[in-house]
Amino acid sequence: MSRTSPLSMHRHPTSQVDSTPCTGCNTPPTGSHNQLERRQILKQGVLVAVTATLSACARGSAPPVNTVPLGVWAIRVRPSDFPELTKTWGIARVDGQSDNPVAVVRTSTGFAAFSLRCPHAGVTVGINGGAFLCPGHGAEFKADGSWSGGHKAKDLKSLATTYEESTGTLTISVA
Repeated sequence: MSRTSPLSMHRHPTSQVDSTPCTGCNTPPTGSHNQLERRQILKQGVLVAVTATLSACARGSAPPVNTVPLGVWAIRVRPSDFPELTKTWGIARVDGQSDNPVAVVRTSTGFAAFSLRCPHAGVTVGINGGAFLCPGHGAEFKADGSWSGGHKAKDLKSLATTYEESTGTLTISVA
């Protein structure tokens, strides 16, 4: 037993065989009953909704996708867990291969942290000895994050750090 929607109950008269539109729905006959099935109605409704949404976006009147500020994220690490950070100007990636690649550098006065996103190409910059190298276009950066050669780019983004000596914990944050 199939269900019918109110729109699919209308049928063209079986005696109507010419091209005169039906007076009940103003559509030409097709030789068989001309029902709008539920799936067709749903497809048409979705198509109308998508068209309206795209039209609104094209006019610039659609609401923004994300109106909530992204906020602050932080990473806490123990520099003693990274052998590279036992010596001055040693560099270690400390984010655990996350979507927010971060490197810490042991400086002569403490620690510095940098985003490993290339400021030019957006790819993850790699650690290359005591410096950084972008595999995407060859930009080179010193251990202090400044651009030093290769394809011209801005310096690596410096991240705020706080070292708690009592716990040996370094907190790296981005606002």
